[in-house]
Amino acid sequence: MEALSKKQEDEDALYSQVKSDFKSSSDVLEGVRPQANSVIEIGKRTSTDVSQLGRDIEALLNKMKELKDKISKLAIDFRKTSHFNSLSQCCHSSI
Repeated sequence: MEALSKKQEDEDALYSQVKSDFKSSSDVLEGVRPQANSVIEIGKRTSTDVSQLGRDIEALLNKMKELKDKISKLAIDFRKTSHFNSLSQCCHSSI
């Protein structure tokens, strides 16, 4: 029982020594909490902005692909029409 009481006294003495350090650390943490919360909010907004930018880029790439496909189709149609017109002129001039 005496050993247990001595151990408790030692723990109490140690706690008394570090209690002010804990209080000081707690005060420091409370002091930086607003800045930490601000950094967290900025990080969240940045993450949201980056995600939106990714979606915007993907939409733009899809539109560019659609335009490329339309241009390719128009070029093919133009070549077919030109070829047909050449053949028509060739055939009509030989008649």
